[in-house]
Amino acid sequence: MRRRIVVLLSATLLTVGIAVPASAATAADFGGVWTSTDAVDGSSQALIVVPTGAQRARVILIDAGASVCGGSPLTPALGTGRGAVSGEEMTVTYRLICLNGSPSSTPTVVYTLQPDDTLTEDVSATVWSH
Repeated sequence: MRRRIVVLLSATLLTVGIAVPASAATAADFGGVWTSTDAVDGSSQALIVVPTGAQRARVILIDAGASVCGGSPLTPALGTGRGAVSGEEMTVTYRLICLNGSPSSTPTVVYTLQPDDTLTEDVSATVWSH
């Protein structure tokens, strides 16, 4: 009886157009290898996301020419960090190492999962895809 009421209530809500909230993203939704062209400096980038829990991930960033490292031509950089997923966003604080010996930095980047299965980041207009 209880199950019937829940089913009828759900059907009624959908019929009258009340949206049932979508479930939030998990680390698995961000998992995998993502690539992009940096919107700031045009360098090629790769992002490797390995889920370590429902809302946590290990993240590796490889940037073929990081403008934050200075130099001409641009210098490659490697970033490692832990991601925390909340809603449709994953926040990562990196330890970014410039491969030219420039000082390392600890930038924080927020990646937003888009409905078209891409990521956008808050630092730039860069779009990441699988």
